[in-house]
Amino acid sequence: MKLEDLPSHVLSRIFLCLDAESLAKLQLLDSRWNELAGSNELWRMMLKKRFHVQSVNNKHLMNTGAVEWKNVFSNWVSIRRMPSSPFSGQRFPVLGRNADTDVYIWLTIRPSEDCHVSSGHLNLRLIIQNVMAAPLTFESSGISFTLKDGQPPAERSISDLGLYKSSCTGDVNPPELTKYPLLEEYDFIIYNCQVRAPPDAVIEPDALERFSEVQIPAREHKTKSHRLYRCEFVESEIWKHYECLPGGFWVFT
Repeated sequence: MKLEDLPSHVLSRIFLCLDAESLAKLQLLDSRWNELAGSNELWRMMLKKRFHVQSVNNKHLMNTGAVEWKNVFSNWVSIRRMPSSPFSGQRFPVLGRNADTDVYIWLTIRPSEDCHVSSGHLNLRLIIQNVMAAPLTFESSGISFTLKDGQPPAERSISDLGLYKSSCTGDVNPPELTKYPLLEEYDFIIYNCQVRAPPDAVIEPDALERFSEVQIPAREHKTKSHRLYRCEFVESEIWKHYECLPGGFWVFT
């Protein structure tokens, strides 16, 4: 029996073990493969696999009638959309990001109620997703923050909020906690980072704009070669999400 003659549910399971680029290349082989690898339902499941979404509740998409899930997938990739979890996703404004193409990193914040520096610390979160085929390992002990003056903050404490594994069924798996997380393709991990703010900073945006970058070391699982990723704070994004109301009250939007 030829591969293309297998039952559709078996083919879908096989296809979902591929990455999106390989799936798109299969469509170019001939009309039969284009039909099989270009299935709208298959690309909907690929969307769930890559972005870890349970469902797509987008009113604009649903109001346009039939949704071409491959187009949605391509659009989300182009905007570097964050994978979804209780601690990540579209509802979390991005204050920093990296420029790499094999690993995507997003920096968000858990703001205090009044947007003032609470107990001298900033509560930041790092979301790291492997979008390449080679598995990578990360260690939270190696993550470091750098201020614009080149110095590290006085202290920082980093905890693991969970490793989210991708699924060849398109289902969303519960997070795992592990000392040495291994990120395979489309897996992502979230770190909670409590970082000491500069002592003279009173409100969070003032403290955030004093930071330059986060350095995240990684190691290829098979070759053991080391990599270093940099996530830069984006000043324009920081101030975009803080607003001072009449009376001097600050809010995070």
